Amino acid sequence: VSQSRYNRGNTLANLFKFREAIESYHEALKYEEPDPITYFYIGECYEQLGEPDKAISNYQKALNLDERYPEPWYGIALVLEGQSRFLEAFHHIKKATELSPTNSDYTYLKGDIEKALGYTDEAIESYRFVASTDPDLIDIWSDLADLLFESGEKSEALEVITEGIKNHPDEAEFYYKMVAGYRDWE
Repeated sequence: VSQSRYNRGNTLANLFKFREAIESYHEALKYEEPDPITYFYIGECYEQLGEPDKAISNYQKALNLDERYPEPWYGIALVLEGQSRFLEAFHHIKKATELSPTNSDYTYLKGDIEKALGYTDEAIESYRFVASTDPDLIDIWSDLADLLFESGEKSEALEVITEGIKNHPDEAEFYYKMVAGYRDWE
């Protein structure tokens, strides 16, 4: 019974029927031991519904069951970052990246939070890691180049844009950035 309710919750969430998914997950919890993954999914549903407090509450329930599960740390960081609560978000994303150091999504968010906190060197390092491990992410090339350019590292910024063009030759924004970069040197 519980597995079918859990699976139903996943299906409903994938169909963007988040309230119904939450109900199914709660039904599943009635018939099984609480587990962190179910609470994480409930938190994700609340996050999608724009209910950050309920999302954080469920992510925290997941962490209470397994503090080594990185997804809820990331979920809380994402919610807090969206609320411009960067110091709190940084604590959570740092924990997520410690638990899963090769996850580029976690490291990308860490870089965004570091940038917001003014930790420019750390943000550049995070963005570089993401660019090297997940070069298919188009936005990472722009974000890294912009941060380098703002930091006065213009030649390195242009190298990053050149690398972005190699990875995404159809991305017009990179060509505009290249021209703008050269123009700013004049």
